[in-house]
Amino acid sequence: MGRQQSRYLIKIVKKIFDILDIPMIYLSLYIAWWLRFESKWFEVTGTTQLYGHYQKTFWAISILWFIIFSLTGLYKNRARFGIEQIFYIVKTVIIATAAILAGAFFYREFSYSRLTLVLGLCSTTVMVSLFHLFKRQLKLFFQKRGYGIEKVLIIGSGKLALDCYKRINTEAELLGLKLCGICSDNTPIQEENNKSEDKTNDCENQSNCSENETNKLIPLLGKLKELTAIIEDHSIGQIYIALEPEKQEKTLEILHQLNTSTIDVKIVPNAYSIITSSIHISNIGGMPVVNLMPLSIHGTGGIVKAAIDRIGAFFGLILMLPVFALIALKIKKDSKGKVIYAQERIGRDGKSFTIYKFRSMKENAEDTTGPVWASVDDPRKTPFGEFIRKYSIDELPQLWNVFKGDMSLVGPRPERPFFVNQFEKEIPAYSDRHIIKTGMTGWAQVNGLRGQSPIGERTRYDIWYIENWSIWLDLVILVRTIHVCLFNPTGF
Repeated sequence: MGRQQSRYLIKIVKKIFDILDIPMIYLSLYIAWWLRFESKWFEVTGTTQLYGHYQKTFWAISILWFIIFSLTGLYKNRARFGIEQIFYIVKTVIIATAAILAGAFFYREFSYSRLTLVLGLCSTTVMVSLFHLFKRQLKLFFQKRGYGIEKVLIIGSGKLALDCYKRINTEAELLGLKLCGICSDNTPIQEENNKSEDKTNDCENQSNCSENETNKLIPLLGKLKELTAIIEDHSIGQIYIALEPEKQEKTLEILHQLNTSTIDVKIVPNAYSIITSSIHISNIGGMPVVNLMPLSIHGTGGIVKAAIDRIGAFFGLILMLPVFALIALKIKKDSKGKVIYAQERIGRDGKSFTIYKFRSMKENAEDTTGPVWASVDDPRKTPFGEFIRKYSIDELPQLWNVFKGDMSLVGPRPERPFFVNQFEKEIPAYSDRHIIKTGMTGWAQVNGLRGQSPIGERTRYDIWYIENWSIWLDLVILVRTIHVCLFNPTGF
């Protein structure tokens, strides 16, 4: 079987597995009906409603939910099963259930049980989530045996190509990909990158020798003029074009070579060259036009986000008051000094504000050192301070900052003016983080970029969050923050 036929067969199998959600949703709805009318758990008034009345409706609901799953992008995120997919499922089921309840209200030929639909919401969420977990494990089972693996080639030689290589390599097994190497006319990626990384590591106080060792393992498969031969020799299925800005003119040349190819070609944009706005492609008389739309976070969604921030912070402060009192007593007992530590930070539009935290270090800890980042074994931390920093408890007073409007529950983490001035000079587009309010937690933090992680990496994640913001993404980040703080506590 040829490579193209094999890829086509794999896509068909994946689509079939997606469609299997329809009978699974139907089974979930049947379970809801059984619980309502046959389990004896709920009181049944009058004659038990026959299943035949519900059967056709349940099939229609199952198909509707499958369509909404597809439209909301559930089947595009195949890398891993986690909180994001569960949120997609819950969101879709809630929207569809609300629509069905509204329809049932106006449909008078038969009185459907509202409780059955509510039970269906719960059973569908559980059943479909478990089914997706099963499908994910089954996919990994076959991938480990060499089935469904797509070979990948990266075109480029600079830092962007290296970043692309490392990111794909991290997710390769989950995505069903196998990185073969790079194709470039220029200096091999490992040599060029080692020089460019030195300055970045210096400005971020990083000494990442292991990364340089990894770079030496990246194979250079050949030059651009050999691209067709490389694709054939290595049975390449996907190509990622990751050229630096100054070499972008070669993109059209590469696409021309691949014009008759059936390979999936993806272009990796320079993360720092993207304007933070929604990008849509349209055409005028056949001419492609890129439309830069306002960010959703700056429209009506931003108003909703601000309302959720204030309401969430208000109830959070009320619920946490007893905890705050206990923490304050423990801090006073643990060491001398103020309970609340106030510090200047930079927020939206580059404006400064005072952030509040529980004091976790000795009083006047920076009198001799000046502004420095806290380290894991920082001698300035108090015994109790080490505990509250580990579980990010010291950040809780920032609920007051959120309530005041200085911060948001979710957003890029705020930095001190000293570091902001430094990073704006050294990190491209670092100031783009400040077009929205900073947050108590963020997309970078829940993806492991906390503490002394490279600020360049954090900036990439922050920009991605700004461009892809939604209420649901904020909810995902908040849930993942709680999970990280409880089960993987390293401090934010």
